[in-house]
Amino acid sequence: MGLTASAQRKPPKVSTGSKASQYDTAGPFEIGNDLTPTQEAKVSADVKEFVWSHWVGRRRGKVNVIAYAIEGNRSSTTFFVEPDGKGRWRVRADSEINLVALVKQPRTETRVECYYDVARIDLKSWKPILQSEKRDATTYALRFINKENNIQWDY
Repeated sequence: MGLTASAQRKPPKVSTGSKASQYDTAGPFEIGNDLTPTQEAKVSADVKEFVWSHWVGRRRGKVNVIAYAIEGNRSSTTFFVEPDGKGRWRVRADSEINLVALVKQPRTETRVECYYDVARIDLKSWKPILQSEKRDATTYALRFINKENNIQWDY
């Protein structure tokens, strides 16, 4: 599922976390079917850049992405870049998916997934990009890898 934003998209809100939250926050970013491919790529790039910069900088960050499927289902995922209880850095993705289309019984599913490594992958060659290499976020996908070192998904 791709990300989309409304045609009247405002610049992302980024606020520095207070002592209470300790997280930089961005979003929410909305990805819907009303976006052009260029708009969708820009929104997706904003999310990837936020997650990547916090990952490599080992800075706590929180970004919310709301996406709408063509069928009408809505999903909301909040990505947290943070250390776990043992101090190991991870990206935690808390998702809530409202399933209303093409199901007999509408329902909401929730899940929490944790990724202990994040890599950038070139969108043309699908090869890893060095962490030190400066790249525009529209040219790469983020690869999320779990604790068992298995690739879970590319965004």
